[in-house]
Amino acid sequence: MAIITFVTWLWQDDGYRWNGHYRLGPAHVNRLHQALDATQTGDWRLVCLTDASARDIDPAITVLPVPAEHAGLGRCWRRLWLFSAEAAEFGERLVQLDLDAMILGDLTPLFDNPPDFVAWRPYNHYCGSMWMLKAGAHTEVWDSFGPATSPDLVTGFGGSDQAWVRHVLGPDQPVWTAADGLYSYRKHFHGLSSGSFWEPPEDCRAIFFHGPFDPSMPSVQARHPWVGDYWRATA
Repeated sequence: MAIITFVTWLWQDDGYRWNGHYRLGPAHVNRLHQALDATQTGDWRLVCLTDASARDIDPAITVLPVPAEHAGLGRCWRRLWLFSAEAAEFGERLVQLDLDAMILGDLTPLFDNPPDFVAWRPYNHYCGSMWMLKAGAHTEVWDSFGPATSPDLVTGFGGSDQAWVRHVLGPDQPVWTAADGLYSYRKHFHGLSSGSFWEPPEDCRAIFFHGPFDPSMPSVQARHPWVGDYWRATA
């Protein structure tokens, strides 16, 4: 299997709606790398695209400037750059991976003979917390995006870049779900509703904290001590 390039992002966004809940920083980047190093069995590397200093980021991580395109829109629109022809230089397989992910198991089996594009889907739409792209595939996602008009076309679809991906590629692309060991903290743990868990199930590969939660939050760690154990273990 080809080397997997995990790509994560660290940028400053004064208008981000969850700023009052948590702030991401170099510690999140380093913890993600350490968790991947402890769990992955295949060949991989981590690339962090950031507008911050690389001084506090582990030198084992490849640090590059965050692309300037669409940065003025805020939110996650700039992540669409991974669909550009230029991003294909990163390698054969690109995996978008959010910094607020808890990696608890081997993701490698999910990347064995995958399609050109596959995304995690916790609800009824794709989620940008993790998706895989064959480098150079579906460049139409990037090339067709117009910052002045495209965001208005996907109002109400949920999210920003993930909504545009759905708009361009349609709703029927291959997906990962909880059946693949990928869980949502908000859906599967925080609500404690029917079908949710108090602790990660045995098949759990990753938990994504999309939305108003983050594993570094004391309130989350107090509610679920295993989150605090993870955060301290990857320090």
